Amino acid sequence: MDTECILGISLQRHGEEDTLVWYLEKHKFLVMSAYHVAARRRGEAECSYVARSWGFIWSSKAPPKVMLFAWRCVMGALPTSAQLSRRGVQVADGCRGYDPDQENTMHVLIFCSFAHLVWALSWLPWRLIAYTDYSTEEWFREVHSKLGRWEWDLFLTTFWALWWARNQKLFEGRSVEAQAISRMVV
Repeated sequence: MDTECILGISLQRHGEEDTLVWYLEKHKFLVMSAYHVAARRRGEAECSYVARSWGFIWSSKAPPKVMLFAWRCVMGALPTSAQLSRRGVQVADGCRGYDPDQENTMHVLIFCSFAHLVWALSWLPWRLIAYTDYSTEEWFREVHSKLGRWEWDLFLTTFWALWWARNQKLFEGRSVEAQAISRMVV
């Protein structure tokens, strides 16, 4: 899968200059051009299948940034400490401020003690959120199959808000209350 290839690219070290490698448009990159390149390389039918297979995310009525975030979760593309370590970046391995556990996507969104507080305050039934031994994608699909449209949008938005709160703490030094997250997503 292309995402695995992209996620396998080592991040650039500090001090090195960026290089433009896109050659189809001068001085800019357009997603539309990349899509057309992918469609030509794979054949239109396969690209249509790929678009349909992610419809459970892209058909949401949540804001686009929330849908993109959900897709990044499923693809394992969030810059958690576990993901950054896999890509060769030296970072502290644990949760960024709440638990000593390894920080991966499911920890931030489900297992973290802060996430537990947020989910306990949400309108969603915890039994649907409770994680089993699924892959992240299988788990997202399973939860999607059990929720109505409004609940699914709330679910995705809560995920985005948990990530936002994590980043507020990590980069701004601001702790966000679980109740504030709960109010923010409704």
